[in-house]
Amino acid sequence: MTTEERLETLERGLSAAKRRNKYLLIGLVVLAVGWLFTSTTGTVQAQTSENTVRAEKFELVDSLGNVLAVLGAAEFGPGLILYDENGKPRAGLAVAESGPGLALYNENGTMIRALLSASDTGPGLELFDENGKFRVDLSTLNESGPILRLYDENESLRAGLTVTESGPVLTLLDENGKGRVGLGVSEDEPGLCLYDEDETIRAGLRVTESGPVLTLLDENGKPRAALTGFEEAPSLVLYDNRALRAMLGLLDGEPGLCLYDENGKLIWSAP
Repeated sequence: MTTEERLETLERGLSAAKRRNKYLLIGLVVLAVGWLFTSTTGTVQAQTSENTVRAEKFELVDSLGNVLAVLGAAEFGPGLILYDENGKPRAGLAVAESGPGLALYNENGTMIRALLSASDTGPGLELFDENGKFRVDLSTLNESGPILRLYDENESLRAGLTVTESGPVLTLLDENGKGRVGLGVSEDEPGLCLYDEDETIRAGLRVTESGPVLTLLDENGKPRAALTGFEEAPSLVLYDNRALRAMLGLLDGEPGLCLYDENGKLIWSAP
């Protein structure tokens, strides 16, 4: 697979990325607020034996009876919520159907600012801004490896960084979620790709063992010009929409020009 193909594959995956922990997020918010308002000193009906204490909910309170922590069972699974001195939930630990999660809340206890989770696809860390907007997602997927995704204030994906078996890849997207820039390293060859608004590659720059190569492509993704910086034979190559039409270059220090017909056959050269 070429560098361009790897970049396009990553961009499609990044553009289709979805928040993995929607229901865990909702559950932790409901759990934190709900337990606080329903908590009283008489809510725990414990069953005790010599070695075991059993109950649906446990509350930890200070000397004034203020709730500091609640451990209990919710509809989606067990959870632990920690409260600050103002009675606001600040941290929550829960186990949902999708896996365990640790949430950190804002100072008002109404919004999650960070969520650490683990699911069947791998662990992930999600960060939110002061408006509760999803802004950063760091995950390690079992199949594709580690991925860092950055979102704008509208929760649109704008940048993604990953490391594949072939090497690292950085993708930048526009406000419409279209991949516009791709930077990667594959088989010790760095490459840069630029895309138009239709995500068609229009320019590619890579460095090979022989030297750098710049390729310019039309709206259909077909190469129209290529510039090489090979030490022994730098060249400029021009194509129409079907075949090679002209080549200007240096070979062993001597300049040369070749012209080709519409079928790519040589019709004139100098010297």
